[in-house]
Amino acid sequence: MTAYPDHQSIIAELNRFKTKPELLASAEYQRHRVYLTELLETPRVFPAQNTRPKINDFLRVAHWNIEKGKHLDSVISAFRNHPVLRDADLISINEADVGMNRSAQRFVAHELGEALNMHVAFAPCYLEFSKGYGDDLTMPGENTIALQGNAILSRYELHQPRVIDLPMCYDHFEHVEKRIGNRNALAVEIEFKGDRLSFITTHLEVRNAPSCRAKQIEAILTALRETNAPKPTIIAGDFNSNTFARGGMLRTLGGFSRLMFSNPDKLRQAIAAPQSHEPLFALLRKHGFTDEGFNSNDVTCYVPLKILEDSSKLPGFLASAIARQIARYNGQLDFRLDWFIGRCVKALGAREVIDTESDHASLPPQTISGLRNATGGQITDHDPITVDVRLY
Repeated sequence: MTAYPDHQSIIAELNRFKTKPELLASAEYQRHRVYLTELLETPRVFPAQNTRPKINDFLRVAHWNIEKGKHLDSVISAFRNHPVLRDADLISINEADVGMNRSAQRFVAHELGEALNMHVAFAPCYLEFSKGYGDDLTMPGENTIALQGNAILSRYELHQPRVIDLPMCYDHFEHVEKRIGNRNALAVEIEFKGDRLSFITTHLEVRNAPSCRAKQIEAILTALRETNAPKPTIIAGDFNSNTFARGGMLRTLGGFSRLMFSNPDKLRQAIAAPQSHEPLFALLRKHGFTDEGFNSNDVTCYVPLKILEDSSKLPGFLASAIARQIARYNGQLDFRLDWFIGRCVKALGAREVIDTESDHASLPPQTISGLRNATGGQITDHDPITVDVRLY
């Protein structure tokens, strides 16, 4: 079951336009505008049959940016077999492909839900015009449905699924990874022990500034308020809280200047604990949310500095100087990008609650590192995270 058609005929019509203004003014785009709007603003829900929570007296929540689902079988195996992940009854997923060549044309979120017997909500962010980047471009084969988005999996019934549009901080239409659409958030509600919980997954923009990511969080907060969503809320996702501003020559120079002249230990500390450098955290605290107690102190994403695409915007002599400086960081920056944020929800500690039916004991927040795919590499470029919670 795909729930989506092959989009290559639409993409062929629209791909010939070089700029976004040309695209929007075209007769071809106008012909498909209503369909594309509905495609990108409508979540699809796939109910599971005869599913039930594995833990009843508290709720184990997981989040994972699965890097398009390129190693989906390994992701499934981790959720089935890892001693912590296998008991997650509510899961946030970022970067889930549908009908992309790089992920073997699979409907990643739907297949994951079927494998785990969980309800699934999926919302596309992008209709992809390219096969991706790097090795994706040389893989044999072509895309079909060509979507990427966010998903929520749950052993509790999903209510009120909706897409929250986020302010556009970067237009990917003219990027090397050409696509139309925008970052969004997917929101649902579940009933847990007689109370309603709002659960949101989102993937914030990386190619802009911390102030942009704060605006995107503000849009989520506004939507929660305007829809009278239940007060108990968990927001999960890849916030791209890297503390850098990207996009354009000035921001690129500023970012590389920071790499050049910062004390390496202080920079490592700042990107591993970015709360004071990313205004989205202060904004969330202002609205009654907190990250304290919901997350471990570990990093979740490891970025080899040799792949930083912004270096292509620099003069050759500066790029060479940066390359020498990278050695001070062992060629890699380690970020805390993935988060749980809670309101009117209590994050639990070790053995704070023991489930009377399954005898499972609550655990402190986890960042689960060291997971490997079938060939021994990382399953994705992010580590999954978990937290055990109960409602106040």
